[in-house]
Amino acid sequence: MGVTDKMKRRNTTRPDIAWCLLIALLLSACATPQAKPYEMKEAKDANWDRYQPSDLQFVIDEHSKHIDFSPNAKMSINAIAANYPYRVKVMFMNEYRNISEDKKQLVDFWGKAVQIDDKFIKAFGHEMLFKHGSTLFWFPVQSPLLPDFKKELKKGDEVNLYTMFVGTVWEGDQMQWVFIVNEFRKVQDK
Repeated sequence: MGVTDKMKRRNTTRPDIAWCLLIALLLSACATPQAKPYEMKEAKDANWDRYQPSDLQFVIDEHSKHIDFSPNAKMSINAIAANYPYRVKVMFMNEYRNISEDKKQLVDFWGKAVQIDDKFIKAFGHEMLFKHGSTLFWFPVQSPLLPDFKKELKKGDEVNLYTMFVGTVWEGDQMQWVFIVNEFRKVQDK
Protein backbone atom coordinates (compact mmCIF):
# COMPACT_ATOMS: atom_id res chain seq x y z
CA MET A 1 0.00 0.00 0.00
CA GLY A 2 1.50 3.32 -1.06
CA VAL A 3 1.64 6.56 0.92
CA THR A 4 -1.23 8.06 -1.08
CA ASP A 5 -3.45 5.07 -0.31
CA LYS A 6 -2.78 5.47 3.44
CA MET A 7 -3.51 9.20 3.24
CA LYS A 8 -6.77 8.61 1.37
CA ARG A 9 -7.89 6.03 3.91
CA ARG A 10 -6.91 8.24 6.84
CA ASN A 11 -8.71 11.25 5.34
CA THR A 12 -11.91 9.33 4.69
CA THR A 13 -12.15 8.12 8.29
CA ARG A 14 -11.34 11.52 9.85
CA PRO A 15 -14.23 14.02 9.97
CA ASP A 16 -13.80 17.11 7.87
CA ILE A 17 -12.58 20.01 10.02
CA ALA A 18 -15.20 22.32 8.53
CA TRP A 19 -17.97 20.01 9.76
CA CYS A 20 -16.41 19.90 13.23
CA LEU A 21 -16.29 23.70 13.38
CA LEU A 22 -19.89 23.96 12.18
CA ILE A 23 -21.10 21.48 14.80
CA ALA A 24 -19.16 23.27 17.55
CA LEU A 25 -20.63 26.62 16.45
CA LEU A 26 -24.17 25.22 16.42
CA LEU A 27 -23.76 23.64 19.84
CA SER A 28 -22.44 26.85 21.37
CA ALA A 29 -25.28 28.87 19.78
CA CYS A 30 -27.89 26.48 21.18
CA ALA A 31 -26.40 26.30 24.66
CA THR A 32 -28.59 27.77 27.37
CA PRO A 33 -26.76 29.30 30.31
CA GLN A 34 -27.53 27.20 33.35
CA ALA A 35 -27.68 28.48 36.89
CA LYS A 36 -25.33 26.74 39.24
CA PRO A 37 -27.08 24.94 42.11
CA TYR A 38 -25.81 27.43 44.66
CA GLU A 39 -27.44 30.29 42.70
CA MET A 40 -30.91 28.95 43.48
CA LYS A 41 -31.74 30.48 46.83
CA GLU A 42 -34.72 31.67 48.71
CA ALA A 43 -36.32 34.87 47.43
CA LYS A 44 -34.51 37.21 49.82
CA ASP A 45 -31.06 36.05 48.59
CA ALA A 46 -31.54 35.67 44.82
CA ASN A 47 -30.11 37.63 41.88
CA TRP A 48 -33.17 39.13 40.15
CA ASP A 49 -31.26 40.62 37.20
CA ARG A 50 -31.18 37.27 35.41
CA TYR A 51 -35.00 37.10 35.24
CA GLN A 52 -35.78 38.32 31.73
CA PRO A 53 -38.95 40.39 31.21
CA SER A 54 -41.35 38.44 29.03
CA ASP A 55 -44.98 37.95 28.23
CA LEU A 56 -46.39 34.77 29.78
CA GLN A 57 -48.19 33.74 26.59
CA PHE A 58 -45.02 34.29 24.55
CA VAL A 59 -43.07 31.99 26.92
CA ILE A 60 -45.76 29.31 26.64
CA ASP A 61 -45.85 29.62 22.84
CA GLU A 62 -42.05 29.28 22.66
CA HIS A 63 -41.96 26.16 24.84
CA SER A 64 -45.00 24.69 23.02
CA LYS A 65 -42.79 24.14 19.99
CA HIS A 66 -40.98 21.39 21.90
CA ILE A 67 -43.95 19.54 23.40
CA ASP A 68 -46.01 16.83 21.73
CA PHE A 69 -49.70 17.51 22.42
CA SER A 70 -51.07 14.41 20.69
CA PRO A 71 -53.22 12.10 22.87
CA ASN A 72 -50.81 9.19 22.33
CA ALA A 73 -47.88 11.23 23.66
CA LYS A 74 -49.78 12.59 26.65
CA MET A 75 -47.31 12.36 29.53
CA SER A 76 -48.66 13.22 32.94
CA ILE A 77 -45.44 15.04 33.93
CA ASN A 78 -42.96 16.78 31.63
CA ALA A 79 -40.02 18.27 33.57
CA ILE A 80 -37.67 20.71 31.87
CA ALA A 81 -34.00 20.03 32.66
CA ALA A 82 -32.94 23.68 32.49
CA ASN A 83 -33.33 26.98 34.30
CA TYR A 84 -35.57 29.42 32.45
CA PRO A 85 -35.98 32.54 34.62
CA TYR A 86 -38.68 35.00 33.53
CA ARG A 87 -40.31 38.12 34.91
CA VAL A 88 -43.97 38.08 33.85
CA LYS A 89 -46.86 40.42 34.54
CA VAL A 90 -50.09 38.81 35.75
CA MET A 91 -53.13 39.65 37.84
CA PHE A 92 -53.23 38.49 41.47
CA MET A 93 -56.45 36.55 42.20
CA ASN A 94 -55.97 36.17 45.98
CA GLU A 95 -56.65 32.42 46.05
CA TYR A 96 -54.37 29.83 47.66
CA ARG A 97 -54.31 26.06 47.97
CA ASN A 98 -51.90 23.25 48.74
CA ILE A 99 -49.78 22.28 45.76
CA SER A 100 -51.19 19.35 43.77
CA GLU A 101 -49.30 16.06 43.99
CA ASP A 102 -48.44 16.12 40.28
CA LYS A 103 -47.00 19.64 40.52
CA LYS A 104 -45.10 18.71 43.66
CA GLN A 105 -43.59 15.74 41.80
CA LEU A 106 -42.80 17.92 38.77
CA VAL A 107 -40.97 20.50 40.91
CA ASP A 108 -39.06 17.68 42.59
CA PHE A 109 -38.06 16.12 39.23
CA TRP A 110 -37.03 19.54 37.90
CA GLY A 111 -34.98 20.25 41.03
CA LYS A 112 -33.12 16.95 40.70
CA ALA A 113 -32.52 17.54 36.97
CA VAL A 114 -30.91 20.94 37.53
CA GLN A 115 -29.26 19.89 40.81
CA ILE A 116 -31.11 22.29 43.10
CA ASP A 117 -30.81 21.98 46.85
CA ASP A 118 -33.64 19.89 48.33
CA LYS A 119 -34.41 22.61 50.91
CA PHE A 120 -35.24 25.02 48.08
CA ILE A 121 -37.56 22.48 46.41
CA LYS A 122 -39.45 21.79 49.63
CA ALA A 123 -40.27 25.53 49.93
CA PHE A 124 -43.00 25.02 47.31
CA GLY A 125 -45.87 23.63 49.36
CA HIS A 126 -48.59 25.97 48.12
CA GLU A 127 -49.81 27.39 44.87
CA MET A 128 -51.57 30.63 44.11
CA LEU A 129 -54.01 31.64 41.40
CA PHE A 130 -52.99 34.25 38.81
CA LYS A 131 -54.68 35.49 35.67
CA HIS A 132 -53.06 36.39 32.37
CA GLY A 133 -55.50 37.68 29.78
CA SER A 134 -58.50 35.40 30.21
CA THR A 135 -56.49 32.36 31.36
CA LEU A 136 -56.11 31.29 35.00
CA PHE A 137 -52.90 29.67 36.26
CA TRP A 138 -52.09 27.94 39.56
CA PHE A 139 -48.36 28.47 40.19
CA PRO A 140 -46.31 26.98 43.04
CA VAL A 141 -45.05 29.78 45.32
CA GLN A 142 -42.23 29.69 47.87
CA SER A 143 -43.87 29.39 51.29
CA PRO A 144 -41.91 32.32 52.82
CA LEU A 145 -43.60 34.62 50.27
CA LEU A 146 -47.20 33.79 51.24
CA PRO A 147 -47.48 36.34 54.09
CA ASP A 148 -46.05 39.07 51.84
CA PHE A 149 -48.54 38.32 49.08
CA LYS A 150 -51.40 38.54 51.60
CA LYS A 151 -50.04 41.74 53.15
CA GLU A 152 -49.03 43.67 50.02
CA LEU A 153 -51.65 42.71 47.41
CA LYS A 154 -55.39 42.60 46.96
CA LYS A 155 -57.42 40.71 44.35
CA GLY A 156 -57.06 42.30 40.92
CA ASP A 157 -53.65 43.90 41.55
CA GLU A 158 -51.13 43.60 38.73
CA VAL A 159 -47.90 41.97 39.81
CA ASN A 160 -44.57 41.08 38.25
CA LEU A 161 -43.70 37.51 39.14
CA TYR A 162 -40.09 36.34 39.17
CA THR A 163 -40.67 32.83 37.90
CA MET A 164 -38.92 29.83 36.47
CA PHE A 165 -40.56 27.56 33.92
CA VAL A 166 -40.18 23.99 35.19
CA GLY A 167 -42.47 21.98 32.90
CA THR A 168 -46.02 20.81 32.36
CA VAL A 169 -48.46 18.45 34.05
CA TRP A 170 -51.77 17.05 32.88
CA GLU A 171 -54.60 17.66 35.33
CA GLY A 172 -57.69 15.94 34.05
CA ASP A 173 -57.76 16.55 30.31
CA GLN A 174 -55.89 19.87 30.45
CA MET A 175 -52.19 20.50 30.35
CA GLN A 176 -50.99 22.92 33.02
CA TRP A 177 -47.94 25.13 32.48
CA VAL A 178 -45.93 25.22 35.69
CA PHE A 179 -43.87 28.24 36.68
CA ILE A 180 -42.48 28.37 40.21
CA VAL A 181 -42.71 31.79 41.84
CA ASN A 182 -39.54 32.98 43.59
CA GLU A 183 -40.42 36.64 44.17
CA PHE A 184 -42.91 39.32 43.19
CA ARG A 185 -43.22 43.08 42.84
CA LYS A 186 -46.53 44.92 42.73
CA VAL A 187 -46.97 46.95 39.56
CA GLN A 188 -47.28 50.54 40.70
CA ASP A 189 -50.37 52.50 39.68
CA LYS A 190 -49.67 55.05 36.98
